[in-house]
Amino acid sequence: MEDGSEQDDTELAESADPKRKLMDRRTEILRGFPIRASQDVLDHLRQLVPRLHRAEQEVARIILDEPQWVINQPIKALAHRAKVSEPTVMRLCRKLDLEGFSAFKIKLAQDLVVSDMLVLAEDSTQSGHTSIAERAQKRAAQAMHGTVRALTDTLLFRAGELVVSANRVFCLPLEAQALHMAEDAQNRLFGLGIASQTVTDPLRQEAVASAAGPGDLFVFFATDGGRSSGKESAESAKRSGGSILALVPGEHELAGIADLLLPMDGLSNRSGERRADEILHAQLLAVTCLESATRNVQQARAAE
Repeated sequence: MEDGSEQDDTELAESADPKRKLMDRRTEILRGFPIRASQDVLDHLRQLVPRLHRAEQEVARIILDEPQWVINQPIKALAHRAKVSEPTVMRLCRKLDLEGFSAFKIKLAQDLVVSDMLVLAEDSTQSGHTSIAERAQKRAAQAMHGTVRALTDTLLFRAGELVVSANRVFCLPLEAQALHMAEDAQNRLFGLGIASQTVTDPLRQEAVASAAGPGDLFVFFATDGGRSSGKESAESAKRSGGSILALVPGEHELAGIADLLLPMDGLSNRSGERRADEILHAQLLAVTCLESATRNVQQARAAE
């Protein structure tokens, strides 16, 4: 594609100004609190816009306008929507000092969580009577309440049985926002002496699933019931003799495929109304429950 005109560059920079001003205003609310250890990737992208080629600008427009959409999409989807090649997306990631698209999505997801925390701080100042900590506590409690109701002792015990009986456990996040949940689960299971690993790349997920054998357990994690999939990997794993444990919303495709579903209905972000900090609170509770159930099963078997 041809390089954009100076007018196009100016229009794109101006279109990002409202978001930039909002972030500045949130920062002022916190009055000097240390917010980030590194530069926000969206801030970095805005600064790069005037120096980008036209094709890269098309990618930048989509990222700046719909960052939540971007973190849940593969590189192919972003390139198709921007009408550019996948190498163009990769070049933009490198210009942002990131190794690739996966690294970019992880950094973007982390920054969006921080942004939501700033919104919480702004809301608190507007309320006038409730402290930041009190409002954060309330949001955390609300997010966890729906998860607590869905995760019964019976379901959790069955999940623990699946984990303890497995030869190998693979933790597969289906979107960027589920990455933290998958990695946290892997670390907790490793602490219990259970061999586990997190597989983040969709193509590698399919490869690992196709090579599964009896006794392999695939634990899928998702917070969105509509956009993420994992169906092909799950079906491949089951054909190869593996088992499926799904921590996903009830309307997710995997709900009807999994050997056991731990419904994350309180985590669905489909409407865009749930904030990333609420999702993370509920994820933490779900993984903590899975860890406790697994430990209980281990102790019960040891006592036999």
